[in-house]
Amino acid sequence: MIASHLHNKRALELMAEGLHDDAIARCVGISTTTVRRHITAIMGGLGVSSRFAAGAAAQLRGWIG
Repeated sequence: MIASHLHNKRALELMAEGLHDDAIARCVGISTTTVRRHITAIMGGLGVSSRFAAGAAAQLRGWIG
């Protein structure tokens, strides 16, 4: 569970930096499909419908710098 949380946080940080799913997958060491699942979960948890909105919402909440 902790590993999943860490992957979600790192995926969110990289997504906010503008990386595509395949690049995020390489950086985190997981599959592109898993990255997409993490991003979908993050967006759902934040109640947003776009990657940009997820990055902005996460930054407003102090989840990412």
